[in-house]
Amino acid sequence: MGDKLEEFTVYANVSDDTAFRRGAKVVIIHQTGDNERVFCEGLSKGGRTIRKWIGLKRLRDFRVAFVHNSIKRRVPAYSREHAIQIADRCIVGGLNG
Repeated sequence: MGDKLEEFTVYANVSDDTAFRRGAKVVIIHQTGDNERVFCEGLSKGGRTIRKWIGLKRLRDFRVAFVHNSIKRRVPAYSREHAIQIADRCIVGGLNG
């Protein structure tokens, strides 16, 4: 069992993209320093799980949630407070980017 304090991650939905399905739930894996793009994992239009960089303007509905057991080894886990900070930066970057 992992540490219960670090079992949160940041999710978002895709509003429009060439590879991800519209409306697909993605997990944010890494964020750039300029706060304009993020590296995500989600479902492609063809039905496969893919990872790619995407602009924050193409994502919506950022939220913090528990890391699901099926992806726990593949995505970063944060404390709830740190995950909220990441989600807030994504929201601000998507609005101002």
